[in-house]
Amino acid sequence: MSSAVPPPSSWIVRPQPPRPRVLLAEGDELTARVVHHRLTRDGMDVTAVRDGVAAMDALSTQAFDVAIIDAVLVGVDGLDLVRRVRLGEAGPSDIGIGVLCWPGNDSLLARAYALDADNVMVRPLSLVALSASVARLARRPRVRP
Repeated sequence: MSSAVPPPSSWIVRPQPPRPRVLLAEGDELTARVVHHRLTRDGMDVTAVRDGVAAMDALSTQAFDVAIIDAVLVGVDGLDLVRRVRLGEAGPSDIGIGVLCWPGNDSLLARAYALDADNVMVRPLSLVALSASVARLARRPRVRP
């Protein structure tokens, strides 16, 4: 008894979900390169910027599913950027936002959550946790009051 494999033209091809679009606003070059590499490797389209002004411009002119923002950026502070996004001044107010901060900055962490950040990640970063958080934020419904 022979089990014939159908020709490739009869295989069912399922469409792939779109790759999450991520804005990475990170002032530290090494962190930016490592995070960019990990998120890209995990199937995300990443646009990286180094300061708050470039982040505001990118959010206002491009479509992103998630923004990962360093709490302290040059030009426009990272937490001020979060505030502006949530007010609708820089891109859609319902975008998923993750904030990166350094340990020992509990006041920054509390402010990030008070500004309605979806997640705050303290360095040193777990790249697995960061990628999982970004993927979760990209999947969630985007509706904010």
